[in-house]
Amino acid sequence: MNHDAHWLVVMGKLKPGVSREQAQSDMNLVAGHIAQDFPKSNKGWVTSVEPLHNDFLPPELIKNLWLLMAAVAFVLLIACVNVANLLLARGMSRQKEIAVRTSLGATRAHIFGQILTESLIIAGIGGAVGITLGQGLLRILMANMPFNLPSEADIHLSLPVLLFTVTATTLAGALFGCAPALQATRVNPNETLKEGGRTGTSGGRHRLRRILVVAEFALALTLLAAAGLAMHSFWNVTRVDLGIRKDHVLTFFLPVPPQRLPIRKRSVSTIGRFWKKSMPCRTW
Repeated sequence: MNHDAHWLVVMGKLKPGVSREQAQSDMNLVAGHIAQDFPKSNKGWVTSVEPLHNDFLPPELIKNLWLLMAAVAFVLLIACVNVANLLLARGMSRQKEIAVRTSLGATRAHIFGQILTESLIIAGIGGAVGITLGQGLLRILMANMPFNLPSEADIHLSLPVLLFTVTATTLAGALFGCAPALQATRVNPNETLKEGGRTGTSGGRHRLRRILVVAEFALALTLLAAAGLAMHSFWNVTRVDLGIRKDHVLTFFLPVPPQRLPIRKRSVSTIGRFWKKSMPCRTW
């Protein structure tokens, strides 16, 4: 109805087999027909078809999400290193058991598989607890949402998230369970079953445990330093002087007829946006 307002949001789903280039070509034809029918207001305006997911999150928020993902990865590494260290300590107390099993005919592959299976079971239990907590926290968050979501919003734990969790859990259990499993396969039955035989074979294990402890402290220190810098930056942002009084401020909205306001031509970075070809840049 108003061809001077070049702000239009169109969201659509491509048919199977239709590429984005074909959709762009169709939209160019539509824009060309509109420009022919209304040359005064639509001449020189074109369309742009872009993926929908690129228009909801600004680049700054995407960077912050990656930083948050890195922090979560650091926490996961700290937990995995801690568990691996505990498994190494537990493996040292099971040296006689492993030596007896090796003397009875158990191969290194059997010992390695047993220790690795125990690590995977521990990782699976942790992953299951994490998924359960995530589902519970999601329900609590949705129940205490301060605003109403649109009916189209379906907030739930999606299948890709679950697959990512299962994959990360399996990789963590396999990666950090290999060190205790490899140490268990290097047990010498003859030396271990003798009195004092453990002292000669525990040097490597103690060295590996010290390396894991140092790595755990290094990861924790890096994570704490990054979190401290982020909190310090947030504190500085909250204390920035805006140059105006922030107390006793009242905001309101007055509906004004379009005829009383000049029409501002602008472009919006969304699906189906229109902009002038001659514009050197786009603002939104």
